[in-house]
Amino acid sequence: MMVQIFREAVLEKIHAHALRAYPLECCGMVCSDGTVRECENAIDKFHAADPEAFPRTRANGYCFEFEDMVFLDRSQSGPSPVVAVYHSHPDGTSIFSAADRAAAMPAGVPVYPALLHLIVGVDELGIVATRSYGYAEGGYREMGVCTVRGAGELM
Repeated sequence: MMVQIFREAVLEKIHAHALRAYPLECCGMVCSDGTVRECENAIDKFHAADPEAFPRTRANGYCFEFEDMVFLDRSQSGPSPVVAVYHSHPDGTSIFSAADRAAAMPAGVPVYPALLHLIVGVDELGIVATRSYGYAEGGYREMGVCTVRGAGELM
């Protein structure tokens, strides 16, 4: 398993976001310079408009706002592209679920194959675990997470 390295401060921001959102799911993005973009979880808006097409709510799902998807797309040609997206699993594990795979690979093809996916398991006691997943060999594989203190060329 390949291990992905993140600056401790980046994971602290992501964990703080997950804890604030608990018991609902949070979502966001990490840029190559280490900037964390906390996003609004828009899944409830989609669910309210069409519960059949969007059966999940913030209790068990997430969806980025249109503006966040535009940011993600435009960042790919900018100086600090989005390199990871994250979301939390309240009262769950940090495993890349079937729903996560389906969202990352509609029609079996990854939308952004170079992006890492960070999953934060969180419960009433705090952060349970954080894992990263990357696209390799035709599917998403666990990459692991390692943290380091301080600055540098790491996310």
